[in-house]
Amino acid sequence: MYKNNKHTYKILIAEDFGPSRVVMSDILESLGYLYETVKDGYEAFLALRDRHFDLILMDIQMPNLNGFEAAEFIRRTLSYPKNAIPIIVMTGWEFASEISKTYKEEGFDGFIKKPFSIDTLDELLDELLQNKEKNKM
Repeated sequence: MYKNNKHTYKILIAEDFGPSRVVMSDILESLGYLYETVKDGYEAFLALRDRHFDLILMDIQMPNLNGFEAAEFIRRTLSYPKNAIPIIVMTGWEFASEISKTYKEEGFDGFIKKPFSIDTLDELLDELLQNKEKNKM
């Protein structure tokens, strides 16, 4: 059963822009989540390979492996259940409306356009974590 006890969930933030990592960290902390941050898609892969996370917030524009490449690499390379982790793509791109239509085809489970409201993010996190818990049964 889904627990609305957020401090039991650990979220990986993959964001190359330092100030955005700080903002995302502050938001997740204020919502009561545990979190860890990395600077690019390759670091996200390494973190997932070595540690448990319940969800990933991934920026699209990152060095080494961008968000698209990282999601594909995670889905293709890691074994279940690590490759089934929900991934939310985040972007401030001007092409965000196009990505909002195709994000599932790209291997993401959720989409959020920057800037976003904390309530919007909180609702999306709740929805995906609830779905993840239901699928465990």
